[in-house]
Amino acid sequence: MSKILVYVGIAVLAIIAVVMGYQIYEQTTVIKPPPIQQTQDTSVPQTVGNQQTPQPNTQFSSQSEYSEILNFDDGSATKEEKRIWYNSIGRLTKGTDTLDISMCKPNPVVVKLNQNTQLKVTNNDNRDRMILRGDLRYTIPAKQTSTISIKDWGVGILRYRCNTDDGSGAIVGILKIE
Repeated sequence: MSKILVYVGIAVLAIIAVVMGYQIYEQTTVIKPPPIQQTQDTSVPQTVGNQQTPQPNTQFSSQSEYSEILNFDDGSATKEEKRIWYNSIGRLTKGTDTLDISMCKPNPVVVKLNQNTQLKVTNNDNRDRMILRGDLRYTIPAKQTSTISIKDWGVGILRYRCNTDDGSGAIVGILKIE
């Protein structure tokens, strides 16, 4: 009789583990982005509400789309919201190994590259700029181009910050690393 209870208990725990594992899997499943379409460069107004925001040099349908893409909370988003975000990223992505970070207004805003690629970053400002990604910091001296390795960034769609003139360290761009 006690052996039967042990087997039933093990079976119940196994079922619970499978259900929990499936739920975790569903929350972490990555949605494959759509095919990339190139866009023409254009300008976007610089103000979002009362806050100054770096002006991107990539086509966005609106200033709010620019802000929503950079500040998207993928941790709490639904699958549909993630799908829309990935579609927007795919539409704006430019495959290149060169980035202009002058005035913390990256051109292009969304860059696609391979993980082992060296990224050439140009800063035409009269002051140094710093690209920030978590604990990683890369200083791009004024009026220079620097090459940085992104192999420590990992793979995925990764946002980065720049040391803006107002000191906000705003999220200014995205690297889509494969």
